[in-house]
Amino acid sequence: PIDLLDDLASPTLPPDTGDGCGSLPDIPDDALIGTDLLVDYDGGGVADDRLVSYFDGTWKLRAEVSGFADEIELPDAGVHGVRVLGLANVGQIMGGDEIIAVVGGGASAVEIGVFAFHELSCLIRYQHESGDDFGLLTGAGVMWGEGIICEDGAIADWGYQREDDDTYTLWGAAYHEISPGVFGYLPASDDYVEGLSFDDLSTSLFDCDGMTI
Repeated sequence: PIDLLDDLASPTLPPDTGDGCGSLPDIPDDALIGTDLLVDYDGGGVADDRLVSYFDGTWKLRAEVSGFADEIELPDAGVHGVRVLGLANVGQIMGGDEIIAVVGGGASAVEIGVFAFHELSCLIRYQHESGDDFGLLTGAGVMWGEGIICEDGAIADWGYQREDDDTYTLWGAAYHEISPGVFGYLPASDDYVEGLSFDDLSTSLFDCDGMTI
C-alpha cells in the first residue's frame, strides 16, 4: 500500500457552487439513464443515497445524499456516456468515500473521474493541481495498455508500451488529495521499468474495490 501523510490540516471545503445543495426537479421521463444506484454514501448504515447518471441533451451526474441533492453536467462524455461504478476511499481530506465514474474516453479506453459530495460544497469533480478536470484512462490496444489502481487515500495510474525489440516498458505514478477536491502527484511514487516480457505485465487494468467497467 501507498504511504500517505498522517498529519493533514483540517480541510477548508471548496466554495459553494451557487445556492447550496437542496432539492432538484425530477429527472425527465424521456431521459436516457446511464446508472441509477442506491448506496450508503453518508455512512449511515443504510443504502438510501442515490447516484444517477442520465442524458437529456447532455450527460449529468446527480447525487442525492441525506436530504441534499446536486448534479454536474459532463458535456464531453462522448460515446461512453457517464456511468457510476461505485464508491472508493481514494481521497484523504474531505472524508468518507469518493464517487468513481466513467466520464468519457475513446475507442480503446475509458476515462475515469472522481467526485465527492458534501452538503456545504455540493457535488464536486476532483481537479488536477494543474487546474484541469482529474481523469485517468484505462484500456488497451495491440501495442499499449493503461490501468488504474485505487489505494486507501490515493489513486494510481500505470501503463505499458511495446518496444521495437518486442519487450515492454512500464511506467506509473500515484496521486493524493493535496487540498479539498484537488489531486496532486504523490512524491516518490514513480515507477519505470524497461525490458519486460508480456507475462511480466498485470492482466488487470482496473483494480478499484472490486468495481467493474
